[in-house]
Amino acid sequence: KTNASYLVEHDAAMMAEEDKLSPETVLSFIRRVMNDSHERERMCNNARKLFKYDAGERLVQLGTARKSCRA
Repeated sequence: KTNASYLVEHDAAMMAEEDKLSPETVLSFIRRVMNDSHERERMCNNARKLFKYDAGERLVQLGTARKSCRA
């Protein structure tokens, strides 16, 4: 839920509460995004802004830095 909340907070996704989740809810979200090109483009652009292209490398560097701090 934390990752999904982050995307919703940054207007890059939609989310339904688990207790309200149903096939109808999912279909409603899909239809909304498929039928509204402006909403789809906005969410896509916002998701791109959040994407960390070098996340793997940054994690490796963080792990390496922590190892050197312990030595």
